[in-house]
Amino acid sequence: MNPHDTSAGREDAREQRMDHRLNNRLPTDVDVELRCPGGSRLWGKARDISFHGMFIEVEGRLDPPTFVMVRVLTDGRPANDEIPALVVRTTRAGLGVMFADYDRSLLERIADA
Repeated sequence: MNPHDTSAGREDAREQRMDHRLNNRLPTDVDVELRCPGGSRLWGKARDISFHGMFIEVEGRLDPPTFVMVRVLTDGRPANDEIPALVVRTTRAGLGVMFADYDRSLLERIADA
């Protein structure tokens, strides 16, 4: 290994910048539907989103760890895409969910809405 070669360090720095960008929370104002265990549903508004999860203002309460399916509403109707997620935090204002799996392009469309 050449001690004067800094390309590996530059590559590490670039990867860290990319990870930081992907983990940033972006503000959003998107209506969502949560499909909960037992078939119940909650409706709320996503207030921020990242590639790992989102915070949803919702009046109902779900305790962690509850598995839900998140569906974005378009013109008041559910979109076809669902995102499996796990409730990881509950506050008076709503709940935080961590995505169990996701389609990156779907999350980019939500963030751009």
